[in-house]
Order: sequence, then C-alpha cells, then structure tokens
Amino acid sequence: MALDSSSVCQRCSSNVESVDHLLIHCHVVYDIWFYFLRSAGRLSAMPQSVERVVVSWKGYNLMEQGKQLWRKLQAAIMWVVWLARNAKFFNSKDIKVPDIIRDIKIQAFNWAKGASCFAGTELYPSSDLFLPHK
Repeated sequence: MALDSSSVCQRCSSNVESVDHLLIHCHVVYDIWFYFLRSAGRLSAMPQSVERVVVSWKGYNLMEQGKQLWRKLQAAIMWVVWLARNAKFFNSKDIKVPDIIRDIKIQAFNWAKGASCFAGTELYPSSDLFLPHK
C-alpha cells in the first residue's frame, strides 16, 4: 500500500513510496539495515515486509546489554528513517546516510539505557555492537 498514490520515494526517486519500500526496500535504507546487520555479524536476506522484520528480529547469542540494544535497534532504524523522510518531504532537508546511522545509534542507546543491565554504565555509540561508520 502506498502512503500516497502519487508519492515517489523521497530517497531513491525510483519507486512508489509504500511502507515496505520506505522502511526496508529502498536501496538507501537497505544499505542502512545491512550496515547494522554486518556490524553485528548477522548477514541474511531482508524479509519482504516490515511485519516480517519485526517478527524475525532476534538477538541470538548476545550478552544482556547487546540484547537490549538489538531489541531497540529495529524500531530506531524505522523511526530515524521516517524522520529523515519527513525532513526531506516537508522541509527539503536531505539528511545524509552517515548522519542517519549516527542518529539511529543515539536513538537506540537512548531507548536502551533505562534497562537495569545498563545501571551505572555510560553508553557510547561506538560500542562493540555498533561499529563506526566507514
């Protein structure tokens, strides 16, 4: 389902902007997902729908802090991609991929830091789970 039947993707300008395209299949967004998947050593094919991404997103073999971050990461990716889309659509502001990746890291950390496993620790976006963007 398209967000607006006449709306072309604000990122790639090559497809109708459906929810699945916007959040996982646009080639720019797809690269963002694989940046994080590669960082965590989890290379696999992306599911075909946002619903399948949510259902299949598991933090196997991670310490508790990693699991907490991993659980927040998929929502942070979708949220920050959505905010970047809106910045371009409504304000003509093109947010670059390295900035989107940085904002995703910050958002995931901010959502995760309330978990008891992070008590007394500082969170930095350059943790082992999320490697610096190259």
